[in-house]
Amino acid sequence: MSNLVGRLSNRKGAALVEYALIIAGVALIGAAAVSVFGHKVTDMMGTAAAVMPGAHADDNAPIVAGKTIETSTNTPGFDGGNSATGIGLDVNAITQANGQTRLGDGVEQVSRRERRERGAALVEFALVSVVLYVMLAGAIDFGRLLFDANALQDVARLAGRELAVAPVRANATFEYALSCDPLSDAANCLVDLRARVFDPACLVVDLSDPAVSLDPDGYFAAMPVVNRALRNLMITEPSRPNLLRYAGALLNDGSGAGCSAVGPNGPAAPTGLTVAIPMVNERDAVGVESITWIPVLEEIRAAQDADCPLRGPFSFVYISAQDECGALDADPAPTRGLVAVRVNYPYQAAALSAYRGNVPVVADDAAVQQINAPPGDPVDEPGAVGPYAGPYGLGRQFALAGQTLRPFRKLVTAQAIYRREVVE
Repeated sequence: MSNLVGRLSNRKGAALVEYALIIAGVALIGAAAVSVFGHKVTDMMGTAAAVMPGAHADDNAPIVAGKTIETSTNTPGFDGGNSATGIGLDVNAITQANGQTRLGDGVEQVSRRERRERGAALVEFALVSVVLYVMLAGAIDFGRLLFDANALQDVARLAGRELAVAPVRANATFEYALSCDPLSDAANCLVDLRARVFDPACLVVDLSDPAVSLDPDGYFAAMPVVNRALRNLMITEPSRPNLLRYAGALLNDGSGAGCSAVGPNGPAAPTGLTVAIPMVNERDAVGVESITWIPVLEEIRAAQDADCPLRGPFSFVYISAQDECGALDADPAPTRGLVAVRVNYPYQAAALSAYRGNVPVVADDAAVQQINAPPGDPVDEPGAVGPYAGPYGLGRQFALAGQTLRPFRKLVTAQAIYRREVVE
């Protein structure tokens, strides 16, 4: 109790200081508003006071900066001149002003002021609209970024947990477990994780396919669990309104595999398309990108071991003689039997452009350098614009002076690590 009393004593006067700061801030804003919009504010107050019934002339006279309506005391106004102290509209002055503006000199003064300030409202709107646009675009795009990041983290947890409890051989690698077929390799492939956990062929869905269009929710409910969770992150484009796909670059899938989902109306026909993600390694002085192709779902491994499945932590054993990247004397993974997954998502803004310093990044797909080969032939639609347009999915935006720019982008990744619980 004594500690609480002492703490309260130390904060004595804090509320008063905070209140004083708030009052000072409001007063500062008010002073700035009056200094900038002074005559407009006083004229508005004067007009309101002049037409207020029963107002006293001595009280209202000091705040009237200019009359826009003819008023007078003790005249045949609203009260018919019966009040000796009221202020009302001077009907006689308004109707008897021959050859003058109906509302008298006040309106003439306002008209002259409006002519002097012609165009000022347009300039003010132009200046304010830029700030409002930046605030609105930032709120929309960064709100979408936060939504995507939260959804992606949920997908990573789901993928890690599903793989941790899947019955997989102890010596199986991450890539083999997600791609093997029990029908063709029953001895080593115990379960079809492509149909159960994640299927790359389900990253592109043709909404016009009867298997999908008759019952979209039923079709998605039959998808692997990770693909189901990725539905919130899939997009459509004006140039391809019938395709619902994961964000990234659209590629031709030469395997001919269709999505493993079998909905209430049967399986959908293969789209012949899949998605890969371009990771921008760097941009040179003029903004030309060099990219590395990465998958949507991958195992967390060292960069130099990206193409070496045996060196990942998923398998319980490392057999150096079977290492496709070359035998190592020591096990590259300090801990084995782990599901270490990463889910990648290329966030690209719809209303914000990319800049390198103070220079906008020009969209030049012909100059893009690829570090590795894509998993399929990139699909491009010349002239298409959008956050993910272009053969590399890096986006195109129209800008002033006929420029085509890159959208603001961030590669969002989410990770999850679980220990394998079911082993055969």
